[in-house]
Amino acid sequence: MTNQIHSTLNYDMFKGVTNRDVKDWKHLGDIKKDGLFVPIVINEKMQLIDGQHRLAACKHLGIPVEYIIRPNVKAKDVMKINMSQKKWKSEDFLEAYCKDGHPEYLRLNGFMKAYPGMSLLAAKSLLTFTNNNIIHEFREGKFEVTHAELAAEQATYLWRYAAYYDKPFIKSTRFVRGYQKVFKLLYLNGHVGDLNKAMEDNSRRVVKCNSISECAEMLVELYNYRRRKNKLKLDD
Repeated sequence: MTNQIHSTLNYDMFKGVTNRDVKDWKHLGDIKKDGLFVPIVINEKMQLIDGQHRLAACKHLGIPVEYIIRPNVKAKDVMKINMSQKKWKSEDFLEAYCKDGHPEYLRLNGFMKAYPGMSLLAAKSLLTFTNNNIIHEFREGKFEVTHAELAAEQATYLWRYAAYYDKPFIKSTRFVRGYQKVFKLLYLNGHVGDLNKAMEDNSRRVVKCNSISECAEMLVELYNYRRRKNKLKLDD
């Protein structure tokens, strides 16, 4: 029956569950002592709508998890409630829309998994080929992947470069977005390969930067090194 509180030790029966580490979760001791005060929420398809941390805590402690079945409820419905109780981060919106099966957000999530260590902001920038942080549209569920192939081209090169030259900072949000800024200037004239070659020929000069603009300026300097004509200039 729906709308009644059920209990189970079968944690794997729930769908749409992400891995959560709750060893240091501040409410873990309370749950161990008193059990759940608020049951998790699932829909009629056994998809977890609300309660990731509570489910993970019960599983970690080996105690029954209580749940309520709400038919036809989607993640966005619970999202509105949760947003009134706490300030949601972009990662919370991504998780919620993925639970709802939103194809564009699933593509975004899959892209991030394909390149471990990539931030959500960097992934959004690459997949939309823009440095604009489209926060409002993202939270409204209006995010769209527009440049998947270009995103994969840039990310694949940077991740391989980071591994080969042992420069993990290449995966940072500021470097990825700085590289993208220069990549965009060179893309139309087909000179992106020259940028990559410059990075490889001068790998010692590829260093950690403090901002997106610093990264972009460094890459432009590398690109222009010993170049007598057609030098690159950043847009103001």
